Amino acid sequence: MSALEQEILEKFRQLDGASRDHVLEVLQHESDSLTTADEQTWLDRATQFRLSLREKYGFHPFGSIQDLLDEVREERLNDLMDRY
Repeated sequence: MSALEQEILEKFRQLDGASRDHVLEVLQHESDSLTTADEQTWLDRATQFRLSLREKYGFHPFGSIQDLLDEVREERLNDLMDRY
């Protein structure tokens, strides 16, 4: 534990009950704000990444699910036909 952390804990222990509760509420609010900000930053980055991919490749760069299934079936059929 750092010297600063120790000093904060010592000062916190010197507070009365109501002051401790108030400090805990403020700290919880700060913690929630940081988490929300981190989540929003991540979401903003993910959105920007998605938009850059869409700009580069279009809306469906890999085709539809049906196209993927058809490709897998065709490959499997080719594998089976090569065996015999």
